[in-house]
Amino acid sequence: MAIKEMATMIKFRAWDNECKVIRDYDELKGLTLDALDASDFKLEQFTGLTDVNGKKIYEGDIIVSEPNDPTFEPLKIGVVKRSKVDAGWCYRIATDEYNIWTSGKYRTYEIIGNVHENPELLEENLMIVTINDDYQVKVDNYANYTLLKAVRDESGAIKNGKDKLPMFATKGYYSNMSRALNACIHLMLKISTM
Repeated sequence: MAIKEMATMIKFRAWDNECKVIRDYDELKGLTLDALDASDFKLEQFTGLTDVNGKKIYEGDIIVSEPNDPTFEPLKIGVVKRSKVDAGWCYRIATDEYNIWTSGKYRTYEIIGNVHENPELLEENLMIVTINDDYQVKVDNYANYTLLKAVRDESGAIKNGKDKLPMFATKGYYSNMSRALNACIHLMLKISTM
């Protein structure tokens, strides 16, 4: 299901820092700006968009951005923010930001939490599964499976990068470990038959 653009309506929710809960629009609509300013609330604007499950996307939500073709691009997990580049909404990953496409033509979005209640979702969880001397699968945020192949020089030795670590080239992005391993087996068989 594509992301749906909703009628333009300025709505907010707020993180109540004192009670450690999110206050929705209905709880806030009777308050004045002075009351909100005097309280320990962090206002977050509704983007006008919903995720694949029909859930309203707010500033501060943590979303998974899943490409329709994961072969060329991995899943991304980021925080919904106002774009620094244009007037639209984006999701930010470390120092990069990506626009949120409303059509759903290239990718879908799903809310998995928010920055207040689930900050651990933004931590970089990295695991490397070594298959053999030539192949590895890098797993980050437990959502992306990147197949890597060692880069070798003319003598057959694995090249080292500027950081003195072995160099690996990306061979593809996969949605789960099974697909990454399957692709690795196909590459190894292809090389052995040459």
